[in-house]
Amino acid sequence: LVIEDFSIDTGTNTVTKVGVIADADTAHISIHAKGEITSTSGAGNYYGGIIGQARNINMENCYFEGKINALGKGDVGGLIGSVYNNNANHRTRIKNSKVKTHLIKGFRLVGGAVGQSYNSVAGAASAYENNYVEITQDPVSSTVGKIEATSANDPTAGSNEGYVGGFVATHDGPAGSIIKISRNYVANVDGVIGSVISASSVINADAEKGFTTSNTDDNIGLNSLGTVDITDNFYIDSGGTATSSGTIDEETNIANISTILAGHPWVYDSNAGSLKLYWEAQ
Repeated sequence: LVIEDFSIDTGTNTVTKVGVIADADTAHISIHAKGEITSTSGAGNYYGGIIGQARNINMENCYFEGKINALGKGDVGGLIGSVYNNNANHRTRIKNSKVKTHLIKGFRLVGGAVGQSYNSVAGAASAYENNYVEITQDPVSSTVGKIEATSANDPTAGSNEGYVGGFVATHDGPAGSIIKISRNYVANVDGVIGSVISASSVINADAEKGFTTSNTDDNIGLNSLGTVDITDNFYIDSGGTATSSGTIDEETNIANISTILAGHPWVYDSNAGSLKLYWEAQ
């Protein structure tokens, strides 16, 4: 399915589950869509370029190009606003999909591909493989592209307000729930996963890199009881880019992720009152 030049504007209304598909449950999804999703104010959650909220789906070869400017909304992502697996047998997979955008903006939980990845029960799992997120310059103003959450809450303070991630804003769930990540690429934005919280875990799906990134500063922010699997197989390849904690060697093993990468992948703009991820042209 190919959709060109679509536009969804929820205005000042309180609207939940917004995307080319509002809600997807136990389905195979393959869509190419170009367009924009906007709101000017009002409450609401689950805004995605392809799907608002999804559970137990197989998303493969999807493509979103455009912008999402969801003022006042939470759980905002380039592909899916919220992945919500609420059954132990649920498996959500996103593979070979791409986002190309100069703006993804919401109030809280804003990610380049997925806003919130949430497994509500043990046994539920999500897998992200061979996906690509590219932040481009604004075609009108030529300003730098950005992923932005307008909530001013500190992302490391234990609240899930304001989390921002180049790929996923946050992963949450009880012990025994898993997010598997392999061979994804994030271009021109700082930060990969905003936060891993609760007792959930992030592991590598195989012996490949979890992420390859460009212009990366602080890749994963951890807080609460979230863990990253300390195996020999999970790598973040940042090309040796310096971080606020020092320099990451190419293909750095993240066994010491909490000390190597814990920190702020965000820029807090006190004037705008917002948390932002910036790409600065080299």
